[in-house]
Amino acid sequence: MTVDLPPERLDQLLTGQLILQAQQVTWLGRLHSPAQLQALRALSQQGDAPFREAITRLVTALETLETTAALSAPLPTRPQPSQLPPALQPVLLIGRARIRYHGLMTVQEGQDLRALFDTAPDKQAVTDLFEAAANRGLQGSELRLRARRGSAAPSDLLPLSPRSLDESSN
Repeated sequence: MTVDLPPERLDQLLTGQLILQAQQVTWLGRLHSPAQLQALRALSQQGDAPFREAITRLVTALETLETTAALSAPLPTRPQPSQLPPALQPVLLIGRARIRYHGLMTVQEGQDLRALFDTAPDKQAVTDLFEAAANRGLQGSELRLRARRGSAAPSDLLPLSPRSLDESSN
């Protein structure tokens, strides 16, 4: 099968999930939006006949695909903003799939947030959030300190690393 479209022209919605090979068309993962299905339908109108047929079969398979996930344990409920400590309410947003902290989280705020959870994975997620907030401004670099008194030579650069929640709880 030959394809008349170069990969650069494929709709950005399909990049990373639609794999085109010489004899095979593959879709990776689930559809993230109806727009992806529309983009595939538009793609099924381009190229030669075998390509159009393969894309049409892919669209049909994706339209009829049913997925279910069995959950064996009840999921914990997210804390509501009113359940958070007052200092965290204006800066902490807990989404359905992501937790994000706006600004620099203090050690006390991290400990207050971690105290809201009972399980180790939840506590680890808060620790990861604290470290991400502490390191966000550094953008992969490190903060180093040098001192100088009067006309003396400056001291060696000393790396400064942010405190972790585990170190701070001791």
